[in-house]
Amino acid sequence: MSWNWSYTQRKQKEMTQKAISESKKETKPIHRGFGYGYHQTESSQSKRTEEIRRDKFAWRVGYCAMAIITIIGSYAIYWAATL
Repeated sequence: MSWNWSYTQRKQKEMTQKAISESKKETKPIHRGFGYGYHQTESSQSKRTEEIRRDKFAWRVGYCAMAIITIIGSYAIYWAATL
C-alpha cells in the first residue's frame, strides 16, 4: 500500500458517486406541455424548407467534388505505379 492509499480510495469513491448522480440527472425526462416547440408559422416553415433545399444542394456538390478527387487520386496512383 502506498502512503496516500486512504486519500486515493476516498477520492475514487467521491468521483464514482458524482458520476452516478450526474448520470441520473441526465436520464430524467423533461416533461413539457402539449405542442411545446412545435408551433410553426408559414414563414418559419418556408425558411426551414429553403434551408433543407440548400443543405441537399451542398451535400450533392460535396459528393461530386469527392468523386472527382477520388477519380483523380486513383489515376495518379495508377500513373505512379506504372512508371
